[in-house]
Amino acid sequence: MKIRRFLQKGSSGENRSVLGWSLNTWDKNPDPVYNVRFSGLVWIFLLVGSLCAAGCASEPSYRQAFDSSQQIEGNTESIASTPDKTWIASLQVLSQQGFMVRSADRSNDVILADREMADQNDKNVSYQITSTVTLVPLGKNLTQVSLAANQTTEFHRKQYVWWHLLWLIPLFPVGSEYTSVVTHRGTVQNPEFYAGFFDNLKKAVQSKTLLKN
Repeated sequence: MKIRRFLQKGSSGENRSVLGWSLNTWDKNPDPVYNVRFSGLVWIFLLVGSLCAAGCASEPSYRQAFDSSQQIEGNTESIASTPDKTWIASLQVLSQQGFMVRSADRSNDVILADREMADQNDKNVSYQITSTVTLVPLGKNLTQVSLAANQTTEFHRKQYVWWHLLWLIPLFPVGSEYTSVVTHRGTVQNPEFYAGFFDNLKKAVQSKTLLKN
C-alpha cells in the first residue's frame, strides 16, 4: 500500500524517471562488493605506478661510477723511470708518509696501503685513508703510476659512566666509554692529495737514480 501511494503522488513521467534511475543504477552497479573491490584495485595500480615513477626518477648514483664525469683529476702520471725503480720509490713514499703497506703484489704491480690520521683542529675527529697504487710499464724508462684513495671520517665521542643512587640519581663517574660514528665515506677527489704523492714519488725516483749513477 505504501508503494502504491508513493507512485500515485507523482505523475506518470516522474514515476518512470524514478524507476528508470533505479534500473540504470542497478545495471551499472549490480554488486556493491564488486564496486568496492574494483575501486581498491584502481588505488593499488595508482600507488604502484607512482612508486615505479619515483624509483626511475631517483636513479642511484653508483650507476654512474664509470661515467666520464666521475674520473679523478690528477691521479695518474707518467714517471720517467723503470718499473723496478718506480716500484721501490712508491713503497718508500708510502712508508715515509705513515702508510701501512698491507699488500705489495710485484707480479701485478699493485700496492695496497692505509693510514689513520687525527684532525689537527679537532681531537675528536680522525681520518682513515685507504690507497691503491698501480704501475703500468710504458717503455724501458717510462712507467705510468695511478693512485686511487678512499677516505673515511670518524667522530669519536667520550661518555662517562655514572654511579647512581638507587639507580636514579647520578652522583659521580666511575668509568668512561668511547663510541665512533662515521660521518663521511667516499673517494678522495682533491687534486692536492694526488699531487703531493707524485711530487714525493718524483723526488724519490730522482734520488735513487742519482745514487745508482
